[in-house]
Amino acid sequence: MGTNVVIANAIGRDDKEKVKKAVHTSVHVAVIGGITIAIFGEIFSELLLSSLNVPNEVFLPAFMYLRIYLLGMPVILLYNFEAAIFRSIGDTKTLLFALLFCSVEYPDSIRNYQPRN
Repeated sequence: MGTNVVIANAIGRDDKEKVKKAVHTSVHVAVIGGITIAIFGEIFSELLLSSLNVPNEVFLPAFMYLRIYLLGMPVILLYNFEAAIFRSIGDTKTLLFALLFCSVEYPDSIRNYQPRN
């Protein structure tokens, strides 16, 4: 991503102001970039799948999957940028615990899902 290099250099130079600016910039880029990708993906997902010649029998499920995936892009990009930030300060345990929590909690919420009638 490049974010971790900038932040690690600023930490090494003990430049707290540059660290703060780099973190804020990377979070803004992640959120704005994720929202932009999600919006453009939602607009062009049908065209993309059509241009890939997706067979008709799987077109609708592929279309729905792509739309759901693209709606998660802001969170995915935010996680990736935040992971780069944590790695640049040498903190890899926080990422491990976050992924462990999501791996345990998310499947549990799926198992207990009750659709509305």
